[in-house]
Amino acid sequence: AMVIATLCTAAIAGPMLTSRSYSGYAIVLIGIWAMAELFVIGLWLIRLLLSGGHPIFGVARTLVDEAIRMKIALIFIIGVVLMIPILPILIDAQERLDYRIKFFLNWSLGGMSVLLSLMTVFLVCGSICGEITRKNIFMTMVKPVSRIQYLMGKWLGVALLNMLLLAVSGVGIYTLTQILAQQPVSNPTTPQIELGAVRYEVLTARESAKASPPDGMDFAAELRSRHERLRRENPDEYGERLTAQQRKAIQNRIIAQWYAIGPHESQTYVFENLQPAVERNLPIQLRFKPKMSKAPDDEMVRMGLWINDRPYPIFQGQHIPTEVANDNFHVMSIDPAYVDDQGKIKLRIQNVNLMAPEATFPATISFSPGSGLEMLYNIGSFGPNLVRSLAMIWVRLGFLAMLGVMAGTFLGFPVACLLSFMIYFAAIASNYLKESLRYYAGYSNMNVNLWEKIVLIWSALVSNVGDGKYWEATKIIIRLVGEMFIAIVPEFSTYNPTPLVSDGRVVSMMMLGESAIWVGLVSSGFCLLMAWLIFQRRELAKVTV
Repeated sequence: AMVIATLCTAAIAGPMLTSRSYSGYAIVLIGIWAMAELFVIGLWLIRLLLSGGHPIFGVARTLVDEAIRMKIALIFIIGVVLMIPILPILIDAQERLDYRIKFFLNWSLGGMSVLLSLMTVFLVCGSICGEITRKNIFMTMVKPVSRIQYLMGKWLGVALLNMLLLAVSGVGIYTLTQILAQQPVSNPTTPQIELGAVRYEVLTARESAKASPPDGMDFAAELRSRHERLRRENPDEYGERLTAQQRKAIQNRIIAQWYAIGPHESQTYVFENLQPAVERNLPIQLRFKPKMSKAPDDEMVRMGLWINDRPYPIFQGQHIPTEVANDNFHVMSIDPAYVDDQGKIKLRIQNVNLMAPEATFPATISFSPGSGLEMLYNIGSFGPNLVRSLAMIWVRLGFLAMLGVMAGTFLGFPVACLLSFMIYFAAIASNYLKESLRYYAGYSNMNVNLWEKIVLIWSALVSNVGDGKYWEATKIIIRLVGEMFIAIVPEFSTYNPTPLVSDGRVVSMMMLGESAIWVGLVSSGFCLLMAWLIFQRRELAKVTV
């Protein structure tokens, strides 16, 4: 079959490659053939690896064979093999080249992750629940296979199958990304702009440096000063010591004002730890999103920039004004030679029209703290970054596999899948759910210890019931239940590598390590423990006399 598929692919794709109109379809056909062949070879290697006589290997090999026979699992496998090569021909060739590559990376990594997650849940739950329902598990349990070995074998089989599919997908994504990078740019008159964006903003691994206040600016002194003023103005609300919530609110106002620049005013922002950019001698990107309190008619923001007290940018000895669209992200390349001996860049931004200072628009320019103003510098390459992202996705799939194993030990197939998907979607939307619950209920989310938080919640609950606000009390209970549920669900949204890879940001080893510990060891280990405790006590067959 492999030889026949190879000959057919060569016969069809060969002539198509010589035609400009059909070369894209030829690449799709070759990509599907290559990924399918790699999957078949990898499947043979997995069977060879699991050919030993250990009970765990036997159960794992049985599940791998079952995945190829199970129609629903096979559909998802075929979906992954087809989706990645087909995506490039769906991208509009008129878009900027860097946008095309970002689109492909976003949809290929995200779509692959979703398809493999669905396959994992259906395969594990279907395998365990099906064997129990059809009584096939009796043939396994009468052999010298303990119940923990049976559960571990099911997990190992799915984990190896996911590893194979991730490896095949990774090869496909990397190869097609490099092919996309060789496509013509959308604007032939300025190709260096798009090619530079592809090289330095997408196919790279960049670290972010956040802004910090310059020497002489003391946030702590400003916080004390504002606290004293608020105490004089409102002594009933502000005491000698600020609560955690009051302190956070004042700090947020101070930071927001620091990121706001009035007309003809200026602010200074310091970016540290930029030595890697100097060592690699690659451009640094200043990424910023200015937003005016009142935009002019042409929706343009005009300001002046100084880097380490030198005007920037300079052209033929003249300081060029910075004019960018309002409320949009922009990227400016900065030569690493601007970094000083301490690895710092001091950026001063002035809200002024350099060409005509008297025509400066009377509005405040502000930046969102953090992501609205940052320096990005290269610390790695695209290939290793993609490998780390695939490893992080594999850790998440490993948790889903163990979750499916746990659900299959005591639930039927439909309910086991429903429970697994409920936890899966809650893990994906964990940050959103936290924010929603925080604004939903009627008590303060203060940074206090556990006992103080219990007292605070109980006081709010009793107060609402005493005042007849029964719905507010019910909302507090709903929030408590929701927060307890989210607390035991791993945060997939925190360990999501897809947006980082598509934006050319580094998926660090620290992030991968945290994911492996909290998702791979703690959460998966908890599911394994629960699965073993439940399955160990489950009566699979009844003795009838």
